[in-house]
Amino acid sequence: MDEKLTQVYLTRSESILEEFSKFKQEMSRSLSSNRFGLVIEPGELVKLSQLFMDHKKYKEAQDCYDDIIEKHPDFSDIAHYYKAFCIIHLEGGAKDEKL
Repeated sequence: MDEKLTQVYLTRSESILEEFSKFKQEMSRSLSSNRFGLVIEPGELVKLSQLFMDHKKYKEAQDCYDDIIEKHPDFSDIAHYYKAFCIIHLEGGAKDEKL
């Protein structure tokens, strides 16, 4: 692709627009097939779920951990640990912390 860009004066813009169209379709498929957008790696999912937890969005964080447990069993240890934390907060466990 880089070669086509540097030689656009020879290849004309049609080939670049065709490549871009393919890329756009691939990204659209990826976005529609994954509920977390382009976040697919377990490390990225852990970071996303931590962000959800920081904003007290425990249900969304739990969904991330469920995805990690299902698709990335090597990372399921940490996912189970933090999923339990989410469940506690969703069931009102955080109320006892304030006392």
